[in-house]
Amino acid sequence: SNRSSFESLTGQKPKVMPILPFGCRAYAVKPRVAYSKTAMEPRAWVGINLGRSLLSPGAYHVWVPNVPRVVTTSDVYFDEASYPWRPQTSRTATALASPVADPGADQPPGLPPREPTPVKPSAGDTVETAATPPSPAHNSRSVLLLFSGPYNRPDGIAAFLAQAGFTSDSIDNNADNGGGTKHDLLTDSCYQQLLEKCTSGAYAAVVASPPCSTFSVSRFFTSTTADDGGPPPVRDQDNILGLPDTPPHHTRELTQANLLVQRTASLLRAARDAGSEYLLEHPAGRGHVASPLFLHSRHGPLWLMPDIKALLAHDSGSLITFPQCAVGARAQKYTTFLCTPGLHAGLRGLALLPCKHKTHEKHVGGSAGPTGWSSSEHAAFPADLNYIIAKAIATRASAVTRRDSSERDTAVPSSTTNAFRPPLESNPDLTGAEAPREETDHVPSPSQHDAQPADPDTIAASPRFRRGLGAYPLRNREPSVLFTARTARELNPDLRCRGSGCAFTLSAESPDPKTRKQALRDDRNGWTAAERAEIAKHEANGSWRMIDRSEVP
Repeated sequence: SNRSSFESLTGQKPKVMPILPFGCRAYAVKPRVAYSKTAMEPRAWVGINLGRSLLSPGAYHVWVPNVPRVVTTSDVYFDEASYPWRPQTSRTATALASPVADPGADQPPGLPPREPTPVKPSAGDTVETAATPPSPAHNSRSVLLLFSGPYNRPDGIAAFLAQAGFTSDSIDNNADNGGGTKHDLLTDSCYQQLLEKCTSGAYAAVVASPPCSTFSVSRFFTSTTADDGGPPPVRDQDNILGLPDTPPHHTRELTQANLLVQRTASLLRAARDAGSEYLLEHPAGRGHVASPLFLHSRHGPLWLMPDIKALLAHDSGSLITFPQCAVGARAQKYTTFLCTPGLHAGLRGLALLPCKHKTHEKHVGGSAGPTGWSSSEHAAFPADLNYIIAKAIATRASAVTRRDSSERDTAVPSSTTNAFRPPLESNPDLTGAEAPREETDHVPSPSQHDAQPADPDTIAASPRFRRGLGAYPLRNREPSVLFTARTARELNPDLRCRGSGCAFTLSAESPDPKTRKQALRDDRNGWTAAERAEIAKHEANGSWRMIDRSEVP
């Protein structure tokens, strides 16, 4: 028989839509009695799906670690692409790109491609009359991933880049990750081969994350889980290249780390000179006493290395510091990105992300376990961060390709000083912030080098969330990392919104107006100017056309 047991018993065909994957991420909506009246807390508990309830029709069991208890509710959302109980490198189920269907010969042709609209520079723009010849890197669809980690990670940077049509060259000396000695940057042949590729403009972008063992701030603290107290410091702020009294059995480790930093900086500089973008990742500095991230006065981070300082000065790069727990990591792990201006537009919003956790599930360093030091467990980026990096690279490469094509086909000026303007200006005041305790206290995230919120188009929507009951439709949620004006206002109440005709300042006591009447009462000139500018933009873009009232059906 082609009838299921359920249909034979009840006479109804079974519905499979309410069956959600066991162990996927779930968001159980809190009842109103659980709302906090004094703090702005999430309206849902973040947990893990344990399946349908046998006693409550339409309800699901959700394990909530922060409570901790099992919550049974029918008001629940599921993220079917996230599985927190899986290993670190396989927690995200990456959706495969759907093949493009053949329209068939009998189908009518589509709309013709839209002609590019020439850009008219304003009076204050600096115009280059001669078009700059495009670099080979501008036409490249390949990305170099230095110290990439597992080559076949399903939610890694390479996987997300592949969905955007990019190929990746992963380099890692760990054979367990898919590399080995042939991909060891300490090997001269490997280094020379990569240097030639970077110099020739073979890569659209380079992402580098050198080992951070010798730069770890945990070395300045005694480990309670290691018999010898943990590895000793081998460098500090005053001796960033190495302490004069480095223990002999750590000298080789220090020498190799310094050589890796030197060669990484050389590859990034060569790639940049050839027109490539780059991103350099490493833990944030914890040695500045006046910084809210301060942990130890002797800590010497990678950012004090002479080669990295020279790289920063050479390329006018930007530093972006943020906690990885804000993008899905189980540990706090404050991280700093050094990126070129082309990638800064897609990553700058990370600097506005704060750590809102009172405690963290894991600690980055300072403890030893059966598989090694805890810092190695958190060396891999969380899936959300990989997606953001890949999206920034793909967006930048597409923008450069369109610009070069426009310069070749039309005599459009090659660049203007005011071509791209950030939508928001932010200057969070972090003075007087309490110094953090590693991985425990809430720490505000500092803004670095004109940290700006990213445009919504820069970061695409995250995987779909589904409502628990089968009768509810699919619902698209906002991206897990989406930087909007409201988010920026929550971080900095004195935020100035800069747009065409919009120049008003919010204070901590002035909430957003709920109606247009209230907005006009609070700031008539600012709101009317903004409305006129918005209408003018729609008219310029051809969003509508004026018709006579009699023509309205």
